[in-house]
Amino acid sequence: MKLFGLSILLNPTQKIILKLGAATIAFTLIFPPVIMQRSGNYFGRGFEFILSLPGSGNAALRIDTYVLTTLWLGVLIVIGLLCFAFCDRNQE
Repeated sequence: MKLFGLSILLNPTQKIILKLGAATIAFTLIFPPVIMQRSGNYFGRGFEFILSLPGSGNAALRIDTYVLTTLWLGVLIVIGLLCFAFCDRNQE
């Protein structure tokens, strides 16, 4: 079956690529990038477990949505490029 000239069915390699991409996005949901705000300054804290983000004293932790969005966009672009690269060219 084709949709807009593209095959809807995926080959096994594309299925693996999509599963790895979904796992990467799920992992970034569980361990998002975190920044700490202290005295008006922001400091990157790396990646933290989503349920362990309490504010500590005069510093507040929050999810860095800009970095998270950039990560997701990058993952989606790489998944799309890899799926295109591993498509069956001779499939009708």
